[in-house]
Amino acid sequence: HPFSRTLHVGDLIIVQGVDPKEIEAAPEPYGDIIVFHQPLGGNELIVHRAIEKEIGSHGEISFKTKGDGNTGPDSGTVQGDQVVGKVILRIPWIGHIALFLHNSSGIFIIIILIVILVIVEFVIPVFSREKAEVDSGEKSEKIGET
Repeated sequence: HPFSRTLHVGDLIIVQGVDPKEIEAAPEPYGDIIVFHQPLGGNELIVHRAIEKEIGSHGEISFKTKGDGNTGPDSGTVQGDQVVGKVILRIPWIGHIALFLHNSSGIFIIIILIVILVIVEFVIPVFSREKAEVDSGEKSEKIGET
């Protein structure tokens, strides 16, 4: 599919800081996937492919970007100083763990699992030992009676 996604929700990406001069810009699938601050300001990070690189008369670098799943390029350009780095590794599905832990129900489930683990590992063996001691005490009494 020509507009299939390279990255998916739940993928863990490893980003390497890089000098904007070193970023390769080219159409999909050849250009580097970069992470940059939203051009309109704010703290949101965007992960899109650099499809064009422009170098201004004073050496300033800007990029035209496009999400692989989008039909067209992003409007506007990304300045070199907005770039955080480029994606160097994608690990599928691992990011779902982090997404799960950021969710309040995910944290609740983790706490419940820890409580169950403590019960299984520590509480049940203590009761089993006590029952075994009681049972062995009863057997020794019966042996002594005969």
